[in-house]
Amino acid sequence: MRSILQTVVLFLPSLLTSNVMGELKSSGMPVFSPPDHRYPSICYLPPDSSICLPNDRIKGDSNDRVDVFHTRFYFDALTGACYPFYSEDCGRNENNFETLEDCQKACAPSSNRTWPKLACS
Repeated sequence: MRSILQTVVLFLPSLLTSNVMGELKSSGMPVFSPPDHRYPSICYLPPDSSICLPNDRIKGDSNDRVDVFHTRFYFDALTGACYPFYSEDCGRNENNFETLEDCQKACAPSSNRTWPKLACS
């Protein structure tokens, strides 16, 4: 079971309505930031929404803004399942799949795959 703090950390960004690194729009799915840790597998990486900086979003003149969020999927090593989230195209880590099926194929538990144990504190 996720702790309350983990739930707040994961879903707080989705409650925001604007002005997070530009013009992040509210949605039902969470938006995440990259970590500063090493992980034993891409499936252990936390989701990374790869939010673009305002200057990265501007193409051409200042009225031609590119605010495109794509639905992607990440694997949650604590629950062993894949979940949707929004992502932009300004870099992201490898725990970022185009489809639910791709995420499940790469990371979902199977009888012939073993993962390192997670240390929970």
